[in-house]
Amino acid sequence: MDNKKVEVKDRYEIYKKEIENLKENTKGMDQFYSQFLMMKALMKKLGHNPTWLLNSHDEAGNPIELEKRKFLLRQTIDAIFEENVEMLRELDWKHWKKYKTEDLWYMNEEKKENLLDEIVDMLHFIYQFAILLGYDSDDVHMAFMVKHIENFGRQDRGY
Repeated sequence: MDNKKVEVKDRYEIYKKEIENLKENTKGMDQFYSQFLMMKALMKKLGHNPTWLLNSHDEAGNPIELEKRKFLLRQTIDAIFEENVEMLRELDWKHWKKYKTEDLWYMNEEKKENLLDEIVDMLHFIYQFAILLGYDSDDVHMAFMVKHIENFGRQDRGY
């Protein structure tokens, strides 16, 4: 596939077989949980052992340098930041600029597709970050629920 942006629905057709295999392999699973499993599989394919930050040795018993572990964590943080910047570029955030109506993100399907891509890119790196820190989908889900309740409470208290 070339570098030209391909819409999600078109990519679905390109990757239909792989998507159907993933759906079958994760059938009956919580979607959030299955996304964590898929991310762990991708990390292993990339040679990033999900336990690097937590353990000083790899699965074969070889020592893992602290700097290598810290570098991977820093790369992941940088990637999350970069994906945020890419998303910002898709939005019409310059208050001093006059945008054409057809160029506004909420009026432009291509921009909306690009925003979805950036959201998914961020989720990949956020999941990787959580996994590197030793969290699983249940940990993140519980923390999300706690923060959600806190945020509602803050609004009730006029925060």
